[in-house]
Amino acid sequence: MKSLKELLKIAEKNNIAEDLDEQRLHEIGSMCNDGYKDDLISCTDRFAALKDYIEIAKQVVQSKTDPWPGAANAKFPLLTVAAMQFNARSYPALIPAGKVVNARHFGEDTTGEKVDRARRLSEHMSYQLLYGIDDWQENMDTLLLQIPIVGMMFKKTYRDTVKRRTASSLLMPDQLVMNNDSTKTVETCPRVTELLTRHPYQIQGNMESGLWLDIDLVYDDEENEEVEEILEQHALLDIYDDGNKEPYIVTIHKETGKVLRIKAGFDEDTIFIEHNNDYKSYGEVRRSIENQNMATQRQNMESAQVAAEAQANGVGQPAITLKPIPELKTSGITPLCVEKIQFYTEYGYLPSFDGKYYKAGLGDLISSLSGLIDTNLNQMLDAGTLANLQGGLRQKIGKGKAGKIPLRPGEFPEVDTGGVPLRDSIYQFNFPGPSQVLFALLGMLIDAARDITSIKDIMVGEAPQGETATTTMIKREEGMKVFSAIYKRIHRSMSKEFKKLYTLNRKYLKQGEYFRFGDSQSYISAVDYEDDSLDVIPVADPNESTMQERLMKAEALMNFLGDPDANPVEIKKNYITAMGFAEEEYARFFPGAQPTPPPPEALKIMAEVKEIEGKIESLKFDNALKQAKIIETIANAESKEIGTQLDIYKQAMEELLNGVQSSGVEGMGSGSEGKGGLQATAPGMVGGQAQGILE
Repeated sequence: MKSLKELLKIAEKNNIAEDLDEQRLHEIGSMCNDGYKDDLISCTDRFAALKDYIEIAKQVVQSKTDPWPGAANAKFPLLTVAAMQFNARSYPALIPAGKVVNARHFGEDTTGEKVDRARRLSEHMSYQLLYGIDDWQENMDTLLLQIPIVGMMFKKTYRDTVKRRTASSLLMPDQLVMNNDSTKTVETCPRVTELLTRHPYQIQGNMESGLWLDIDLVYDDEENEEVEEILEQHALLDIYDDGNKEPYIVTIHKETGKVLRIKAGFDEDTIFIEHNNDYKSYGEVRRSIENQNMATQRQNMESAQVAAEAQANGVGQPAITLKPIPELKTSGITPLCVEKIQFYTEYGYLPSFDGKYYKAGLGDLISSLSGLIDTNLNQMLDAGTLANLQGGLRQKIGKGKAGKIPLRPGEFPEVDTGGVPLRDSIYQFNFPGPSQVLFALLGMLIDAARDITSIKDIMVGEAPQGETATTTMIKREEGMKVFSAIYKRIHRSMSKEFKKLYTLNRKYLKQGEYFRFGDSQSYISAVDYEDDSLDVIPVADPNESTMQERLMKAEALMNFLGDPDANPVEIKKNYITAMGFAEEEYARFFPGAQPTPPPPEALKIMAEVKEIEGKIESLKFDNALKQAKIIETIANAESKEIGTQLDIYKQAMEELLNGVQSSGVEGMGSGSEGKGGLQATAPGMVGGQAQGILE
């Protein structure tokens, strides 16, 4: 494996393709293109089925020629209604108003620092998702509409190198190709290929900016600017042909197979080393050393400042200097492993029934039922059409022409029957109309499909007449269990997406940034994202899939408002959020008792008291310095004097020290009063000797 220094150098390069010759680039492009085609073969049937499911949900109607041209071809909107119902329930439940992210801290927090940091992170990340990242809310809305149809969607969280900001995009299953037979998760898949579409002018812009190699490409339709397909493959490759495979991101023009860019798919946070007998990423170790050295530097500066103040007051206290931790040398370290940067988050509706990677949706469950329902419905419509139009056979006599006889109310057109009674020359077909058996079968099929999609009448707000409220609630709760399980899967995926955003903020957030969340302006720092002692999760509870459930829990907590151990503020906040209000509106609903401002006379007295307190603190500081000087003098005397003279010094110093301690603030200004005054003269000492010691 390459050394740590070599890997870090590779990770810093903008385009590794600039270092490789044309032959090597051709080999890499062919290898990546072949890998994409192999993966695509394993997904062909799955992607074809997904297109059919989307056609069913869109209710695309095509003309029919069987059993006759223009026959009925109606589409029963079962899958469409199921997708709309899931979107209507899940969107407000999973993305509540005002706040999306909740940061939890671990371990003890006696100072409350972790709680404050968690609050700042929750507010900042919620602000980013709701207002900072373009189309994040719209993408989630689309995802929650399409995921029940196709069963799986992807979110890409990345750093936009052109706009220099965090971005997020939504991908359909056929836009992210992996081996459907061997892949378990997108995080562990060795080869992931994203299918991009770019206009020729966009490709040219990336080349001119230096992001991609400036190579000649032949476009199919450059004048009309039809989009070109670009492959962005994340794979383990031996780019330098040295026998070592690392994660790389290779961008290829699909039509020609030419390599446009090669970027390292790893960074300092995904290179793991052994440090102090522990398995850590190099980035974590480096930041830890930097943070400790910054703390050491602050302590040294504070110590130097205290020492300077002490020397200015004659104490002579030396500064305590701590040594910084040496920087980690990269040349002699061999990494233990190199992992890839995670960009993609998978959102699944149901696990795959055949054990393959791409997840299942309602399209897999009810596509056959939907086809039977459509066939049954169209047969009944055709039967009704035949019954309404009628038809039959007419005897041909002489030169009479067969066909339609125009009829208008009040008229009796003449018909030449050749002397044969009219009733004997016409045979009318008997079309009984739609069958009651087919009608009953249609109802049974629709009920079966609704059982699968959970869109029964009770789930859309309609309950049978005469049924008690308790029975209705029990049925509704049982019906929502299917949705609760799906919500938990989506909730788990949202947590993964938020952690990717957390990592990007740690890398690219400015040192100090102000943002507006709610009605107040907040401050966030890159230091808040430095360590992983917090867990970021969606604020929504996956066990609460309806507003009624949230209100029931909130009302249950409201009963504890009188409990001395309860937190009334949090209980009230929980209640207003369960009602659909943003947590930031708490102050508007519960402003609390506003204190009456004190009169001007009281404000004047308070200012004088503060001034007196400041003087007292200053006198206490002077008192402490004098005591330190006394102790220093005793120490010097003990080291120089012996015998009776030493006892005299000790007695004098003890009297002086007692005088300083007993006099307090009042006695410090008049030390001559009382036995312990500062002007007291000890036996055997000249009158000014004690005063000289203090000076």
